[in-house]
Amino acid sequence: MRMRVKRLLESLQLTDWIALALLLIYVTAFSWMTIRQHNGFRTNALDLAKFDQMIWNASQGRPPYSTITRQSAVQGHFSPGLALYAPLYWVWTDIRLLFILQSLCLGGAGFLIYWFFREDAPWLGLAVYAAYSLHPALHQVNLVEFRRVTAAVLAASFSIYHMLRRRYRWMAVGLLAALLCKENMALLAVGLGVYVWLIHRTPKTGLPTVALGLAWIILVPLIAVPAFGGTYRATGNYLSYLGDSPKEMVSTILRNPAVLLEYAGRSERWEAVFELSWPAGFLFLLAPELSALIIPFLSYLLISSSKTMGRLGAWYPSAILPILYWAVGFGMSRLRGRWQRGGLAALLIAGSAGYVSLSDLRPELW
Repeated sequence: MRMRVKRLLESLQLTDWIALALLLIYVTAFSWMTIRQHNGFRTNALDLAKFDQMIWNASQGRPPYSTITRQSAVQGHFSPGLALYAPLYWVWTDIRLLFILQSLCLGGAGFLIYWFFREDAPWLGLAVYAAYSLHPALHQVNLVEFRRVTAAVLAASFSIYHMLRRRYRWMAVGLLAALLCKENMALLAVGLGVYVWLIHRTPKTGLPTVALGLAWIILVPLIAVPAFGGTYRATGNYLSYLGDSPKEMVSTILRNPAVLLEYAGRSERWEAVFELSWPAGFLFLLAPELSALIIPFLSYLLISSSKTMGRLGAWYPSAILPILYWAVGFGMSRLRGRWQRGGLAALLIAGSAGYVSLSDLRPELW
C-alpha cells in the first residue's frame, strides 16, 4: 500500500499539484461559507430538514421519507440517489456534512475536466478548470444550501469524461447516477446518446442511450412517481400555462408554438443567458456539438413561468455548467500555437472579470 501511494505521488506533475490545490481551496472555501450561512440562520430550514430526514431515515434502513413534507425521495421529484449519502451518516450525522459533499461534487466536476487533458494538454486543462471554478453561476449554485441536483453535476461530468474517452460502460455508470439524483438528467442521457450515435458513429451504444433518456422522461412522471403514491409536480408548477397534463402541453404547443415565447422571449431571460455565457468567453462555441447538449436544459428553464428558473437563478443552471466547460476545453484543444495561448488568456481574463463583477463570493458581499 505504501509503495502504491509512493508511486502515485511520484507520478504527479506540477499541474496536478496546482489542480489539487485549486480543488482543496474551492472545497474548503465553499464548505466554510455554506456552513457559516447555516450557522447564521441564513438557510431554508424546511428544505434542509426534508433532505436531512430523508437521508437519515435511509441510514437507519428505512425508506428515504420526510414527515415534514409527507413525501419520500421518489414522490414529487424522483431522487432515490439521496440514499447514496446514507452510509456517510454512519460516520457523522450532521447536515453540515452535506454542505461539504456538495462543494466536493461541484469542485470535482471541474477537476475531471483538468484530468481529461492532463496528459496531452495539462496547462489547457488547468486553465479551463480555473475558469470553471471562477464562474459566478457555480458560486451561486454552491451557496444556495444543499440541493439534490449537485451530485448529478459530478455524475454528469463523469459521464462526459468517459464518453469522450469512448468508455461507454463507465459513461453509463455516470448517467445512471445522474438519473437517480434528479429526473431531468434524462435530457443529458438523450444528448449523450445522440452524440455517441452521430459524432462517434456508434449507434449500438448511442441509440439505446437515447431510448433510455426518452423512456426516463416519459415513465418517471407518468408511471414511476404515481406508482409510489406521488404526484409529479415540476411541470405543473412551472409550465402550467401550457396545460394540466403532458398531453395538453403537447397539444398547446402544436396548436400555437408562439406560446413558448410568452416567457422565453423576455429580455431579462436572454440577459441571464448572456451573463452565463460571457464569463466563459463564449469559447464553448468552438465545440458546437458539445455545446448543443446545453440546449434542452436551457430551453426548459427559459420557457418556465418561474422567474428564478427563467433568469437562471438559484441552483437551476447546475446541469449546464459542466457541459459549458467541457465544450470550452474540447473547443480550445482544437486550436494550436498562439491561437490556443490567446484563447486561454481570454478565458482566464473573462473568468476573472466574471468573478469580480458577478460572483456571490466576493469579499465585500460577506
